[in-house]
Amino acid sequence: MPILDRKFLAWAGATTLAILGCFLFAHLARGRALEILTRLATGWIRHFKETASLTAWDGTSIGVAFLLLVVLLVACQWMALARLKAKWAWRWTSQFMAVLFLITGAGGAAGLVIHHISYFFREPIFYFDDIWDSTRNISNARQLITALRIYASDHSGEYPETLEDLVKEEILDPGEPFEKLTHGIMQKQMKIPWMVLGGLNDSAPGGLPILASPIPLHGSRYVMGYNDSSVELVSPEKYHAAMAAWEAWLKENHKPRTTIPLR
Repeated sequence: MPILDRKFLAWAGATTLAILGCFLFAHLARGRALEILTRLATGWIRHFKETASLTAWDGTSIGVAFLLLVVLLVACQWMALARLKAKWAWRWTSQFMAVLFLITGAGGAAGLVIHHISYFFREPIFYFDDIWDSTRNISNARQLITALRIYASDHSGEYPETLEDLVKEEILDPGEPFEKLTHGIMQKQMKIPWMVLGGLNDSAPGGLPILASPIPLHGSRYVMGYNDSSVELVSPEKYHAAMAAWEAWLKENHKPRTTIPLR
Protein backbone atom coordinates (compact mmCIF):
# COMPACT_ATOMS: atom_id res chain seq x y z
CA MET A 1 0.00 0.00 0.00
CA PRO A 2 1.42 3.45 -0.91
CA ILE A 3 2.63 5.64 1.96
CA LEU A 4 0.11 8.39 1.09
CA ASP A 5 -2.78 5.93 1.31
CA ARG A 6 -1.60 4.78 4.72
CA LYS A 7 -1.34 8.35 5.96
CA PHE A 8 -4.80 9.13 4.61
CA LEU A 9 -6.30 6.08 6.32
CA ALA A 10 -4.53 6.94 9.56
CA TRP A 11 -5.83 10.52 9.53
CA ALA A 12 -9.32 9.38 8.54
CA GLY A 13 -9.36 6.82 11.36
CA ALA A 14 -8.13 9.38 13.89
CA THR A 15 -10.71 11.93 12.72
CA THR A 16 -13.51 9.36 12.95
CA LEU A 17 -12.46 8.35 16.47
CA ALA A 18 -12.27 12.01 17.50
CA ILE A 19 -15.78 12.70 16.18
CA LEU A 20 -17.18 9.61 17.89
CA GLY A 21 -15.40 10.61 21.09
CA CYS A 22 -16.96 14.08 20.94
CA PHE A 23 -20.44 12.62 20.46
CA LEU A 24 -19.88 10.16 23.31
CA PHE A 25 -18.60 12.93 25.58
CA ALA A 26 -21.58 15.17 24.73
CA HIS A 27 -23.96 12.28 25.50
CA LEU A 28 -22.32 11.42 28.83
CA ALA A 29 -22.12 15.10 29.79
CA ARG A 30 -25.93 15.33 29.54
CA GLY A 31 -25.99 18.86 28.16
CA ARG A 32 -23.12 20.09 30.32
CA ALA A 33 -20.23 19.55 27.91
CA LEU A 34 -19.34 23.25 27.70
CA GLU A 35 -19.47 23.62 31.49
CA ILE A 36 -17.21 20.60 31.97
CA LEU A 37 -14.67 21.82 29.42
CA THR A 38 -14.70 25.28 31.01
CA ARG A 39 -14.03 23.80 34.43
CA LEU A 40 -11.20 21.69 33.09
CA ALA A 41 -9.64 24.66 31.31
CA THR A 42 -10.06 27.33 34.00
CA GLY A 43 -10.45 25.40 37.26
CA TRP A 44 -6.78 25.94 38.08
CA ILE A 45 -7.36 29.72 38.17
CA ARG A 46 -9.86 29.43 41.02
CA HIS A 47 -7.59 26.97 42.81
CA PHE A 48 -4.65 29.38 42.46
CA LYS A 49 -6.71 32.27 43.87
CA GLU A 50 -7.79 30.15 46.84
CA THR A 51 -4.32 28.83 47.68
CA ALA A 52 -2.07 31.78 46.75
CA SER A 53 -3.14 33.79 49.77
CA LEU A 54 -2.45 30.81 52.04
CA THR A 55 1.05 30.17 50.69
CA ALA A 56 3.92 31.18 52.97
CA TRP A 57 7.50 31.29 51.75
CA ASP A 58 10.04 29.78 54.17
CA GLY A 59 13.46 31.28 53.45
CA THR A 60 15.29 28.63 55.47
CA SER A 61 13.67 25.76 53.59
CA ILE A 62 14.38 27.42 50.24
CA GLY A 63 18.02 27.95 51.20
CA VAL A 64 18.44 24.33 52.35
CA ALA A 65 16.84 23.06 49.14
CA PHE A 66 19.15 25.22 47.01
CA LEU A 67 22.18 24.01 48.97
CA LEU A 68 21.17 20.37 48.51
CA LEU A 69 20.71 21.00 44.80
CA VAL A 70 24.25 22.40 44.54
CA VAL A 71 25.67 19.46 46.52
CA LEU A 72 23.82 17.02 44.28
CA LEU A 73 25.12 18.77 41.17
CA VAL A 74 28.72 18.61 42.42
CA ALA A 75 28.33 14.96 43.42
CA CYS A 76 26.95 14.01 39.99
CA GLN A 77 29.74 15.89 38.25
CA TRP A 78 32.37 14.15 40.39
CA MET A 79 30.83 10.71 39.75
CA ALA A 80 30.71 11.37 36.00
CA LEU A 81 34.38 12.36 35.89
CA ALA A 82 35.40 9.40 38.06
CA ARG A 83 33.48 6.82 36.06
CA LEU A 84 34.05 8.06 32.52
CA LYS A 85 37.71 8.96 32.94
CA ALA A 86 37.13 11.63 30.33
CA LYS A 87 36.22 15.26 29.99
CA TRP A 88 32.65 15.88 31.15
CA ALA A 89 31.16 19.37 30.98
CA TRP A 90 29.21 20.90 33.82
CA ARG A 91 26.38 21.80 31.48
CA TRP A 92 25.92 18.12 30.60
CA THR A 93 25.49 17.28 34.30
CA SER A 94 23.08 20.20 34.66
CA GLN A 95 21.06 19.04 31.67
CA PHE A 96 21.00 15.44 32.97
CA MET A 97 19.73 16.58 36.36
CA ALA A 98 17.16 18.87 34.72
CA VAL A 99 15.82 15.94 32.70
CA LEU A 100 15.56 13.82 35.87
CA PHE A 101 13.66 16.59 37.65
CA LEU A 102 11.38 17.09 34.64
CA ILE A 103 10.60 13.37 34.49
CA THR A 104 9.90 13.32 38.23
CA GLY A 105 7.75 16.44 38.00
CA ALA A 106 5.88 15.15 34.97
CA GLY A 107 5.18 11.87 36.75
CA GLY A 108 3.91 13.69 39.82
CA ALA A 109 1.80 16.04 37.72
CA ALA A 110 0.33 13.13 35.77
CA GLY A 111 -0.56 11.38 39.03
CA LEU A 112 -2.27 14.53 40.32
CA VAL A 113 -4.17 14.99 37.06
CA ILE A 114 -5.42 11.40 37.15
CA HIS A 115 -6.34 11.80 40.83
CA HIS A 116 -8.31 15.00 40.20
CA ILE A 117 -10.01 13.65 37.09
CA SER A 118 -11.21 10.66 39.10
CA TYR A 119 -12.68 13.07 41.68
CA PHE A 120 -14.07 15.33 38.96
CA PHE A 121 -16.58 12.63 38.05
CA ARG A 122 -17.96 12.87 41.59
CA GLU A 123 -19.04 16.46 40.97
CA PRO A 124 -22.78 17.11 41.12
CA ILE A 125 -22.92 17.89 37.42
CA PHE A 126 -22.12 14.20 36.76
CA TYR A 127 -24.04 12.34 39.42
CA PHE A 128 -27.04 14.70 39.62
CA ASP A 129 -29.30 15.02 36.60
CA ASP A 130 -31.53 17.90 37.66
CA ILE A 131 -34.01 17.49 34.80
CA TRP A 132 -34.51 13.78 35.37
CA ASP A 133 -34.54 13.98 39.19
CA SER A 134 -36.93 16.93 39.29
CA THR A 135 -39.34 14.95 37.09
CA ARG A 136 -39.14 11.98 39.46
CA ASN A 137 -39.61 14.20 42.52
CA ILE A 138 -42.70 15.82 41.05
CA SER A 139 -44.12 12.44 40.04
CA ASN A 140 -43.47 10.85 43.44
CA ALA A 141 -44.94 13.82 45.30
CA ARG A 142 -48.07 13.76 43.12
CA GLN A 143 -48.54 10.03 43.73
CA LEU A 144 -48.21 10.52 47.49
CA ILE A 145 -50.83 13.29 47.45
CA THR A 146 -53.13 11.02 45.44
CA ALA A 147 -52.66 8.29 48.07
CA LEU A 148 -53.52 10.81 50.81
CA ARG A 149 -56.72 11.81 49.02
CA ILE A 150 -57.69 8.16 48.54
CA TYR A 151 -57.27 7.66 52.28
CA ALA A 152 -59.30 10.80 53.00
CA SER A 153 -62.17 9.60 50.79
CA ASP A 154 -62.54 6.57 53.09
CA HIS A 155 -62.13 8.53 56.35
CA SER A 156 -64.63 11.39 56.17
CA GLY A 157 -62.22 13.62 54.29
CA GLU A 158 -59.49 13.48 56.93
CA TYR A 159 -55.88 12.74 56.11
CA PRO A 160 -53.98 10.05 58.08
CA GLU A 161 -52.13 10.71 61.31
CA THR A 162 -48.99 9.05 59.91
CA LEU A 163 -47.94 8.18 56.39
CA GLU A 164 -47.53 4.57 57.48
CA ASP A 165 -51.33 4.45 57.77
CA LEU A 166 -51.34 4.46 53.96
CA VAL A 167 -49.58 1.10 54.11
CA LYS A 168 -51.92 -0.23 56.76
CA GLU A 169 -54.87 0.69 54.55
CA GLU A 170 -53.09 -1.05 51.62
CA ILE A 171 -53.07 2.15 49.61
CA LEU A 172 -49.28 2.02 49.35
CA ASP A 173 -47.13 -1.08 49.25
CA PRO A 174 -44.66 -1.49 52.12
CA GLY A 175 -40.92 -1.42 51.56
CA GLU A 176 -39.40 0.31 48.58
CA PRO A 177 -42.59 1.91 47.11
CA PHE A 178 -43.35 3.52 50.48
CA GLU A 179 -39.79 4.84 50.88
CA LYS A 180 -39.75 5.98 47.26
CA LEU A 181 -42.93 8.06 47.43
CA THR A 182 -42.34 9.53 50.88
CA HIS A 183 -38.84 10.85 50.14
CA GLY A 184 -37.44 13.44 47.78
CA ILE A 185 -34.31 12.78 45.74
CA MET A 186 -31.25 14.87 46.53
CA GLN A 187 -27.79 14.96 45.01
CA LYS A 188 -25.79 11.72 44.99
CA GLN A 189 -29.17 9.96 44.99
CA MET A 190 -29.54 10.69 48.69
CA LYS A 191 -33.10 11.00 49.95
CA ILE A 192 -34.90 13.29 52.36
CA PRO A 193 -38.43 12.81 53.74
CA TRP A 194 -41.13 15.09 52.39
CA MET A 195 -42.62 17.58 54.81
CA VAL A 196 -46.31 16.63 54.71
CA LEU A 197 -48.37 19.43 56.23
CA GLY A 198 -51.07 18.61 58.75
CA GLY A 199 -54.34 20.26 59.71
CA LEU A 200 -55.84 20.03 56.23
CA ASN A 201 -58.61 17.85 54.84
CA ASP A 202 -59.71 17.10 51.32
CA SER A 203 -62.25 19.94 51.41
CA ALA A 204 -59.63 22.58 52.23
CA PRO A 205 -58.78 25.06 49.45
CA GLY A 206 -56.93 23.35 46.62
CA GLY A 207 -54.32 26.12 46.47
CA LEU A 208 -53.03 25.36 49.97
CA PRO A 209 -49.77 23.39 50.21
CA ILE A 210 -49.92 19.89 51.63
CA LEU A 211 -46.44 18.67 50.76
CA ALA A 212 -43.07 20.36 50.40
CA SER A 213 -39.40 19.60 50.39
CA PRO A 214 -37.85 20.86 53.66
CA ILE A 215 -34.91 22.29 51.71
CA PRO A 216 -34.40 23.42 48.10
CA LEU A 217 -33.71 20.34 45.97
CA HIS A 218 -33.22 21.89 42.53
CA GLY A 219 -31.03 24.94 42.63
CA SER A 220 -32.89 27.35 44.89
CA ARG A 221 -36.30 25.85 44.11
CA TYR A 222 -38.48 23.80 46.42
CA VAL A 223 -40.75 20.92 45.45
CA MET A 224 -44.27 21.87 46.55
CA GLY A 225 -47.53 19.94 46.24
CA TYR A 226 -50.97 21.36 46.78
CA ASN A 227 -54.28 20.09 48.09
CA ASP A 228 -55.62 19.85 44.54
CA SER A 229 -52.88 17.27 43.74
CA SER A 230 -50.82 19.66 41.62
CA VAL A 231 -47.06 19.73 42.17
CA GLU A 232 -44.47 22.21 40.98
CA LEU A 233 -41.01 23.63 41.62
CA VAL A 234 -41.27 27.00 43.32
CA SER A 235 -38.95 29.84 44.23
CA PRO A 236 -38.16 30.61 47.89
CA GLU A 237 -40.53 33.59 47.73
CA LYS A 238 -43.43 31.47 46.50
CA TYR A 239 -42.56 28.73 48.98
CA HIS A 240 -42.71 31.09 51.97
CA ALA A 241 -45.90 32.73 50.66
CA ALA A 242 -47.59 29.31 50.36
CA MET A 243 -46.46 28.31 53.86
CA ALA A 244 -47.82 31.61 55.21
CA ALA A 245 -51.17 30.94 53.50
CA TRP A 246 -51.28 27.47 55.10
CA GLU A 247 -50.56 28.89 58.55
CA ALA A 248 -53.18 31.61 58.07
CA TRP A 249 -55.80 28.98 57.14
CA LEU A 250 -54.91 26.92 60.20
CA LYS A 251 -55.24 29.97 62.43
CA GLU A 252 -58.55 30.90 60.87
CA ASN A 253 -59.89 27.38 61.45
CA HIS A 254 -58.39 27.11 64.95
CA LYS A 255 -56.08 24.21 64.07
CA PRO A 256 -52.55 23.61 65.32
CA ARG A 257 -49.50 23.81 63.08
CA THR A 258 -48.54 20.16 62.63
CA THR A 259 -47.02 17.83 60.10
CA ILE A 260 -47.85 14.22 59.22
CA PRO A 261 -44.85 12.06 60.23
CA LEU A 262 -43.68 8.91 58.47
CA ARG A 263 -44.52 6.67 61.39
